[in-house]
Amino acid sequence: MFPNEILSLVKDILKKSNIEKTVVIDYSKTSDHLMHYDSKNDQINIFPTKIHELVDHIGISIEAMVEISTCHEIGHVIDICSNGHTYELQLQAYKEKIEEAHRNEQYEWESLKNIQELNDHCERIAWGIGKEYVSPDRVDDYELVRRVITSI
Repeated sequence: MFPNEILSLVKDILKKSNIEKTVVIDYSKTSDHLMHYDSKNDQINIFPTKIHELVDHIGISIEAMVEISTCHEIGHVIDICSNGHTYELQLQAYKEKIEEAHRNEQYEWESLKNIQELNDHCERIAWGIGKEYVSPDRVDDYELVRRVITSI
């Protein structure tokens, strides 16, 4: 499936879920994400190379993978919107603290720990919410992808 076809499928899934977000294709090779909700710019970034890699690894259809990834990102959108960006602001504060400590050649282990815990929390919530949006016939694949991507 070509990137523009993935983009179109993501937009269709969002529309069916009554979610209005800008969706962009990102060809960067540095991301570990299949997709990423960027709350600062209020957009969903798609990483087609990563999607294809995981499809090849797991062996499910690309359509299923795109739906699963999109529903997971819907989970982030709903979580962030319902919590008024609270988690995002906390994550940003920890990251800024780490950057400042790094500039001063110090280590901020507590902030690193807090970032990981907060990120894990956000992921658990997003996976839980996203499962409510995935097609009933793809729930098993959703759980498979969740287990492969994360140990949460």
